[in-house]
Formats: sequence, C-alpha cells, structure tokens
Amino acid sequence: MNALKTSIAALLAIATVQTASADVTIRITGSSAFRAATSAAIKNILTNPVYAYDGSSYSGATHQILSGTIATLPAAGTVTIKTNWSGSVAGIRDVSQGNNLTFFANDTALTAAGNNLTGSTSPTANAKLTESTFAEIALADNLQSSTRFTATTLTDAIVGVVPFAFVASNGAPAAVTNITSQLARTTFSTGYASAALFTNNNADAIDQAGGSWIYAAGRDPFSGTRLVALAETGLGVKTALAQYEVTGTISANVVSQIRATLADVPNGVGAGDNGFASGGTLADMMRYTTTSVEDTTNDPKPDGSNRKIAFVSYLGEGDADRAVNGTGSAVTGAGSGNARYLTYNGVSGFAGVRATPTVSTTTASTTLTLTTGTTAGLVAGQAIKGNGIPNDNTIASIVDATHLTLTIAATATASGVTATITNLLPANIRSGAYSFWGYEHILWTASINSDATKLGIANLIKNQITNTDYFNSGIANDSSMRVKRTSDGGTIIGKYY
Repeated sequence: MNALKTSIAALLAIATVQTASADVTIRITGSSAFRAATSAAIKNILTNPVYAYDGSSYSGATHQILSGTIATLPAAGTVTIKTNWSGSVAGIRDVSQGNNLTFFANDTALTAAGNNLTGSTSPTANAKLTESTFAEIALADNLQSSTRFTATTLTDAIVGVVPFAFVASNGAPAAVTNITSQLARTTFSTGYASAALFTNNNADAIDQAGGSWIYAAGRDPFSGTRLVALAETGLGVKTALAQYEVTGTISANVVSQIRATLADVPNGVGAGDNGFASGGTLADMMRYTTTSVEDTTNDPKPDGSNRKIAFVSYLGEGDADRAVNGTGSAVTGAGSGNARYLTYNGVSGFAGVRATPTVSTTTASTTLTLTTGTTAGLVAGQAIKGNGIPNDNTIASIVDATHLTLTIAATATASGVTATITNLLPANIRSGAYSFWGYEHILWTASINSDATKLGIANLIKNQITNTDYFNSGIANDSSMRVKRTSDGGTIIGKYY
C-alpha cells in the first residue's frame, strides 16, 4: 500500500512538474499601424529573447517569431510568440472566424540579435513561412463593431491612441500642404482631383502649363488605417473608393504608368476599391518620381499625353515616417524623394524634422544636449524618447544649435545615448485640435480567457503596451489625453469639461 502511494505521489509530482513547465505558443495578427509598439512589448516581456523576422527591420516586419521565458509566469515554460501583421480589419476577421494564417515554422533559426530572414546572409523568409494555423490575439486601430465581422464577440481593451497622417507624394506641388475632409471625400471617391483644389491656385490646374492631378492611393478594405480614414473624413466605412497604384516598368524609381487598383474577386473587392495590404509598400510608392505619367484606367484629360501627377494617401505614424523620411524604405537613391506630411483641416499632427542625435542628459534637468547633429529644423512640440528621457516627453523649446529643453525632466544621467525625435505633435491630438486618430485595441478569443497561462501572457502584452511601449506607435490614453470619442471617427468631446 505504501509502495502504491509512493508511486502515485511520484506520478503526480512528475505531472505537476510537466504542467508547471508546459511550453506555450501564442499567435498574434492585426494592426500594422501599432506594430512597432506591440513588437517592442512582446520582446520586453520575455527574458533573454531570441527571435527572427522578415523585412528590413524587426519593428516593421510582417512576420516575426520570438522565444524566451517570462519570470512572472514560470508555469509558461518556454514561450513562443509568432506574428503575422495583416491589418486591423483582417485581424479581427481572422481571429473571430479562426481562419488560418501563415507563420514562421518552429525550426526557424533564432538569435539574440534577431535573425533577419531576408538579409543577404540568411535563408529566405518564405522557406520558413510554412506553418498554417489560426491566431488568438489581434491588434486593431478600430472597434470590432465598425467591421462586419461581429458574429463572435472578442474580448477588447484599449491600449493607446494611434495617430494617422495624410501624406502627399514627393511629386506634389510645393503648395500642397493641407487636406480638408471635403477634399478627402472628393479625391478618394473619384480617384483624382486637380492640384488647384489643394493649392487655391489656378496655375496648378491640369489645363495650365505645369498643372497636375492629385491621385488617391490607400489601403485595402481590411486595413484599420483605411477604416479610420473613411470614418474621420465622413466618407463612411462601407463606402467604395477609387484608388490607384503604380504599374508598368519602374526604372530608377521613376513611374511611367498608373492604374486603378485591381479587383480582389475572392474577397468581393472591386477595381479601384482595392488597395495595399502593406502600409510600408504604400509608403514606398509615395517616394517615386511622377513627372510624366500615363493613367491607363481613367484618363481625366483624354488627349493622349502623359501628365505630371502626385498621390495623396493616409498612413499610420510608422509608415508615414517611412514615406516622409525614408526610414526603412526600399525606395531610396536615384529617382526617389521624400513625401511630405499634410495638415488636416489646417491643423498639424506631425511637423519638424525627424532626428536620431546622440545626446546627454542630467537627472532632474529639462536641458538636453545634442552631442551629434543639431537642432536645425526641430520645432517645439515634437515627441522625443530615449534612455533617461521619460515617456510622453516633447520638446518645450529650442535653446540653440545643440541644446533644447524638455517638457518633463530627465530621470537619469546619460551620455552618448541615442534619442529619437519623431515628427509627432502629441499636444494637438490631446487637445482635440487634430482629429485624425483612433484608439488602439487588443482583442482576443474565448480560448485565451479559458487558459490561465495564455491569459497571463495576453495581459502582460496588453499592460506593457498600455504603460510603456505605446510610445513606439502613438500616445497613451491617460489623463494627458484631454479628449475622447465613443466611435471610430466619432465626435470628439472633452474628458473633464
């Protein structure tokens, strides 16, 4: 009898150990606009993570795989997190319906520095994108109720505020600096508009020498960025658009032909109403030269001649940075050029030059010293982050060529560290003056709620984004956010008055 009890106890002990150290895999999809924040959060909750990715950077990759442990969740054992960033609406659709997506295989080579699977010395990413299964978590720039995928209700929590930008391509006339909701409705419903409508100058009209057309470019219907743009401008989230893309041979980044986007028959999306699945690819198109272009679909002026054109589009912060500053862009060098941020209804959400200077800070001081680079082109209000610089910091004032002041004093003395000064102007969003933004949501299935370990990991990711890593893609939905809205593109009202 004692021997039997001993054996049972031993078996129970083994089972307990196995349960305590059971490995866990979680798969995530959804928003590319908040991808940088979520990617940082995933890496930061893991102890000694090893990882791999495709694309030009980890934070901008479409697919990622990370592995590590979580000190606060020892029962999780080895935690593997895989991603496929397909867009907010697509993420809600696929998670709520349990659709299979493609992820990196378990035998993908992972390194502490990050194995770039599209790098010249690494195997191609496609060779390892062989796992086909469903995701249980999605990030989205919009409410589930704004989509048609509502049959299965997902658990939803807000993790931040995601800002968006309207951007003009590098070929736009210099006076194209603003877009109104009216202009957005005109351009994106018809596919193009005279540049004169943007500049209030008849010399920019297409019937004038040197005039040009402004063409609409944007995302596919499964993008949250698109959904928010349609809601914000009053077009309506279910409105069919007329959007364009580059076609034909592109030599030295110079475009010769464009066309209405091709139909996506399996998903019921008509020609023109389609768009880019990737915000990064769209951002790259905004950097092409478009001085003599043929519209092969709908020639607004059927005289058989090519004409100067430019694009306007809507992008998340990271993709807008790629278009405007070339950060991570595949379109650089001869024939390429920077896109530009547009004000929206006359208000700036983004301004000043982007910079990554080496800096020094002193604890409790608001003075920041640039040890490389200068303050030229920077403006008060730009967001800034880095070691020793608290989150939600912005430039309070420009002192001289190498000094600026912060709105929040440094928390640590640091020297020789790299700061990132972004183009984002948070104050205009927080005050309600700039309205092209949405809430970022994390959503997950009932299977996450029913698994204590997975739920623990999901909550860690949620809290890491909410409290810390939101700053990589947007701003916090905290007391500094003085306004709120209850629907995508809905009326903005004050929180406290």
